[in-house]
Amino acid sequence: MKSYGYSLLEVMVASTILGVVSLLGFVVLKSSNEAAQLSTAKVDVQNHLRDSMAVMTGELREAVSSETTNRTGAPEGLYAVSVDETGGSITFQVPEAVAGEEQFAYSSSITYSLENEDVNGNGLLDEGEDSNDDGVLTRRIVRTQDGVEVPVASANSIDTVTFLLVANQAAGNNQLTTVNIQMTGSKRYGPAEGKLVVSELESSIRLVN
Repeated sequence: MKSYGYSLLEVMVASTILGVVSLLGFVVLKSSNEAAQLSTAKVDVQNHLRDSMAVMTGELREAVSSETTNRTGAPEGLYAVSVDETGGSITFQVPEAVAGEEQFAYSSSITYSLENEDVNGNGLLDEGEDSNDDGVLTRRIVRTQDGVEVPVASANSIDTVTFLLVANQAAGNNQLTTVNIQMTGSKRYGPAEGKLVVSELESSIRLVN
C-alpha cells in the first residue's frame, strides 16, 4: 500500500528552506527601508543647506566691499563687510533705493550668524538645550538687522557655518571682494532616530559693490 503523505524529514527540510527565504526577504526589506530613510534624511539636510546658502548669497552679493569703501568720495559711515574672529558671523551693508529719488543710500548693519542649541553635537534635543523653550532643537542661520532676528529660510538642521573674506587675486590689489561660506548640517533618522547623516556645502560669492 502506497503512502502519499510527507515524511517528517521532508517537512523539516521544507520548513527550514521557507524560514531561510523569509529571513533573507526580511533582511532585504530592512536594508531597503534603511536606504530609503537615509536617502530622505540626506536630501532634507542638503535642501536645508542649499536654501540657507541661496538666501545669504542673494543678499551678500550686494554687500559693500573694502574696494568700495576705499574709493575717493565714499559716503561717510560706510563700512566694508567684516567677519568676526571665529568666522561664525558676517556683518555688512547693502545699497538701498531712496523712495522718489534716483539715488540710493546704504542699509543699517546686517548680520548673519548661527543659532545652535545642540551643545553636545549629537543631533538630539537633550535636557537643558532648549534655550528658547520651543520644544525643538534649533540649528539655523539667523539674520539680524535693527535688533530684529529672522531665521534664514526654513532650515533647522545647520550644525556649523564659517565665513571667510578672500582677496580678489585677479585684480592684484588685495581688496577683500569674495566671501567663502562653508556649512555643515545633520539629521537623525531611522528607528528611535538612532542614526545620523551629515552633509556639507561650500560656496564662493563675488561681491559686486
